[in-house]
Amino acid sequence: MAILSDGAFAFYGLLILLILAPLPFGSILPWAESFLTFSVFGLLAATAVGAGISPATGSQTAERGLGTLLVLWALAVAFAFFQVLPLPPGVLAAMSPALRDLYGWALPDYGQGGLWRSLSTTPGATIESGLLIGACGTAFFLVARCWRSRGRILALAVTVVVVGAGEAIFGLIQVGGSLSVSRPASGTFVNRNHFAALLAMALCVGVGVLLSRWRAGAVAPVSHLHFDRWFRTTPLILACLTILAGIIFSFSRMGLTAPILMLVLFGGVWLSGPVSHRIRLVGTGVGLVLLLLMAGAWPALEVVADRFRTLEETSRVVAWEGTYALFQSSPAFGIGLGGLLDNLPRFLTLPISEPFQHSHNELLEVLAEGGVIYAALIGSGLIVYFARVVPACFRQHDPVARGLGAGCLAGVAAVLIHSLVEFPLRMPANALYLSVIMGMGWAIILTPSPSKEPIARKAQ
Repeated sequence: MAILSDGAFAFYGLLILLILAPLPFGSILPWAESFLTFSVFGLLAATAVGAGISPATGSQTAERGLGTLLVLWALAVAFAFFQVLPLPPGVLAAMSPALRDLYGWALPDYGQGGLWRSLSTTPGATIESGLLIGACGTAFFLVARCWRSRGRILALAVTVVVVGAGEAIFGLIQVGGSLSVSRPASGTFVNRNHFAALLAMALCVGVGVLLSRWRAGAVAPVSHLHFDRWFRTTPLILACLTILAGIIFSFSRMGLTAPILMLVLFGGVWLSGPVSHRIRLVGTGVGLVLLLLMAGAWPALEVVADRFRTLEETSRVVAWEGTYALFQSSPAFGIGLGGLLDNLPRFLTLPISEPFQHSHNELLEVLAEGGVIYAALIGSGLIVYFARVVPACFRQHDPVARGLGAGCLAGVAAVLIHSLVEFPLRMPANALYLSVIMGMGWAIILTPSPSKEPIARKAQ
């Protein structure tokens, strides 16, 4: 039972789950999503039975922030299950007149025979969404609260980078050097944009690990700088370059733009710390090179994605307009999480050749499915997260916390920006990765450093 005593069983289980989650098409298949969801709950049970929940080790402010964030996450799950509760016709009509009209049209006896119906028009999909949200919250809690040791956070980060590099290699093999727009890199995902979102998170985490090693090497003995540091960082550099190549050959415009912009932004956070002028100059140069790369790759992506653009952009605009109209039909409580596919066709202004399962805009889809209440819970949670973690990252002097923390923040921000024109977080694997990376950023930045001596003093 020793393996359960310190949570090692559950921790290694999460590492295995991170490796397996992207393989079955991003765990979008029903059996794969069920396996992912209940596996995470199983990890929580193993942690509780074995080591139990560790006592607080961070500051009171950080613990209060974590508690607030977990309460908001729990309320989001509770709201999903509230949407499937049967309600009397009068109560339902007061909450959503449009749903009352829809049920009255679909069910001739509705309102007369005392039939109760739920706010969700697709209760099965809503329950499925609620369970996935709960699993993601559980993964965040385990990483941020139970597995906040420096070694475990670094192990999670390396796993994310290794999986990203493996996906990128598989995607590049798919392209096969043809550069054909009809066969972009998509890895084990069905959609190239979802593949690019996973790689964007892995790229940001990989760069964060590089920054943490670079800063740590800056205070190491000179003898280590010529061999040890480069020996350990060269594989990371190659992995990051491979991941970047995978993103480029996915032909995903936002998949390339978002991580580069966020790396430049949060790389500036890293550079604002106690670094030498030489490192600051080199870091600024790397940032400019990344911006130039993006500027040079953008026209190429425009050319190779022209056929995609002519097909997608018109249908996306129609889907956005229809999703906004769907939101207006039930603005407070939505039509049920996971119910877009069944409800969107009623609000499309133009016919679309293929049915849209998602609206290619997470914000609009959250508003349509959950209404203002659910969107307020999600938005409040993100505000609490960034309000706690970003200022703390500025104040960090520990090299690992500052470097890896900046990479985690860049990865979280990149996928959120990407979700404004796509739906990467509707892939269970991507949702799990986002939750784990959010937990990594919270733990590495807000947990006190093992060394109490400021790194700037050591450098002297």
